[in-house]
Amino acid sequence: MPEGEYEVLIKWPLSIALSTGVYINFDGVHYTPEKEFEAPETDADFIQKGVIRVYRPDFHCWVYQYEGSLYWIVDQDFNFEEDSSTYIQYQLWTTQTEKLPQERLDNNWLWDNIGGNFEEYEMQSDFGEYRVMRRELPTEYAITAIVTGYHKDGKWIWRNYFRPIYEF
Repeated sequence: MPEGEYEVLIKWPLSIALSTGVYINFDGVHYTPEKEFEAPETDADFIQKGVIRVYRPDFHCWVYQYEGSLYWIVDQDFNFEEDSSTYIQYQLWTTQTEKLPQERLDNNWLWDNIGGNFEEYEMQSDFGEYRVMRRELPTEYAITAIVTGYHKDGKWIWRNYFRPIYEF
């Protein structure tokens, strides 16, 4: 295999190739293209030791997974609502739907909707020019996929899908 970076694609017969969000190079497996990626410039364990899951430079947002939590890191150009109602959507999909919270089962939803206002879950610490929101991943059920993004007036402004990384 020649040096470089390769994106893992899935192509079903008679369909276009679909991205898996996985990139491989000689350094290992990555979840964003290494040649385009710029990490936030702040010294925090969740950045230094975590795994980047979403990189949206067009929306000034990074999402890292570290020690059972997701961290949304945004810079000063992120589109915050002036009334502190910046809603980060966070849906968790599972094959163990019977273990979802009762509210989800009552509505016949096959996912857990754990969105919330950024300002409500914001970490109060010195991250330089960045702001950080943290949410723990539930352990009551296996998570098969996550969709996150910015939600405004009941509509997705942007969203990204990914699978959590489990370490045993």
